Amino acid sequence: MPGCGDAPACGAGFSESTPPTALQSPRSTANLLPLLLFLALAAAAPAYELYYGNLHSHTSYSTGASVPRHAFAYARDTAHIDVLAVTDHSVMLSDSEWNDTKAQADSATVPDSFVGLAGFEWTSPTYGHANVLNSVDRTSILRHPTPELLYEWLATEPQARAQFNHPTAGNFRAFAYSQTGDQSFVMYEMQDTSYAASYDVALDSGWHASMSANQDNHGGNWGAAERLTGIWAGALARDSILAALSQMRTFGTLNRNAWLRFKAGDAWMGSTVANGQIEFDIVVADPDSEDTILRVELVSNGGVVVESLLPGDTNYVEWQPVVDTDSGAHRYFFVRAVIKDTALVVSAPIWTEPSMALQQRGDRIRPVRSIRVHPNPFVSAVELRPDAPGFGTLAIYNAAGSQVRRFAAGLSGTWDGRDDRGQELPAGAYVACWTEGRRRSTVSLLRLSPH
Repeated sequence: MPGCGDAPACGAGFSESTPPTALQSPRSTANLLPLLLFLALAAAAPAYELYYGNLHSHTSYSTGASVPRHAFAYARDTAHIDVLAVTDHSVMLSDSEWNDTKAQADSATVPDSFVGLAGFEWTSPTYGHANVLNSVDRTSILRHPTPELLYEWLATEPQARAQFNHPTAGNFRAFAYSQTGDQSFVMYEMQDTSYAASYDVALDSGWHASMSANQDNHGGNWGAAERLTGIWAGALARDSILAALSQMRTFGTLNRNAWLRFKAGDAWMGSTVANGQIEFDIVVADPDSEDTILRVELVSNGGVVVESLLPGDTNYVEWQPVVDTDSGAHRYFFVRAVIKDTALVVSAPIWTEPSMALQQRGDRIRPVRSIRVHPNPFVSAVELRPDAPGFGTLAIYNAAGSQVRRFAAGLSGTWDGRDDRGQELPAGAYVACWTEGRRRSTVSLLRLSPH
């Protein structure tokens, strides 16, 4: 994952950023374009901010209260969380209710204010429950009754992201690994400490899933519980939130104010890094002074605690443990912290692999190799289309290195030469930059004057 600065964070809206460096414009366009390419590569790493969400909730469309419109309003205005996913049981959802859930999620979403997500819960009395977020269609055990069939269906909904709901060690055939399912299942939910206890079972089986914590509320109090999912995202916008979930920059907390950041160098939790000597960077905090951090643990394969720290009487901890991994190892590491008695905060893992395997495998998200543009140079508008769209960020930078326009992830964009506020920008050289995980692709643009 892209690296950001190392300033301490505290609470929702905390920003960890490396601001772009403004460079003087060269005198000629020919000299400017190579410099802009370098600038985009150096400056495009997004600043991540911390947001809190409840990614598992119900309304009267299944086994809860009221309707999605009220749920989103309560989460935003009363519970004061940043993200709510309404995920009613799919076997109970009618077509009109499913369409209304999606419509109300769209209506509730206001960039920089609140994000509503539509989803559903696949419920099997035999294999367990799962949430599916951001799918176009929906399914249930009536159509896809086994985990394997669910995984295959999810492959037809590549923009969707799934979560193991309140799982136990025996769910999903004891987490029998599926490479197909691993592309979609990016989260593992805890609702109390007992669910967190089987996290290593899923990870040991090979799943790549970050930790979340959600309310699963069946009453009219969406997001008002202690358990929430912390999401490190580039912005409070739907595409940024979905990108963070896809790239597994999340943690689960059973204390709603607590937060956690976990990195290895520039690689964020959710990343895979090469074996060797790895220095981890861990920050755990709670803004409430009485919520002291009792213990912080670095956990690896088999649920083994490889390093631990007893911070003492404090509500803020920075810790940099160093671990040596064998060159041929396949390991994972995650952080588990205990705050004020037994409240857990658990991070997504960082995985390690042999360097050669890492190079051959690449990342699980298909990389963008180029951005197709037409026409270029352009006068009034240019079409931008990544060759392999996914959950990333498509942005336009000006000659000073400032981002002037941002497009939704996974979509082509037609840039009309205006900034995000709708103001006309001058003729000159610009750079389009697609950022997806640690990969960036750039292309130079030249806007001509219509006169």
